Amino acid sequence: MYALLLRLGAGATLATMLMLVKLVSARGVDLPHILLFRQAVSVPVLLGFLLVRGKWAGCGATGSCRTVSAR
Repeated sequence: MYALLLRLGAGATLATMLMLVKLVSARGVDLPHILLFRQAVSVPVLLGFLLVRGKWAGCGATGSCRTVSAR
């Protein structure tokens, strides 16, 4: 039941986002600006989530990652 609710919520969220993209593009906003501001909301939320969980990883060019613990 939980998986079904998550899937329905994801579908509703995606439909809402597409509706808003069409609305602002009809008002004359360019696609790069729409994408910029759409990502500007999600990146701080994701970074805050990682900081709270203590899973902020620093990955080097070699692909080796280390977990930085919050002290």
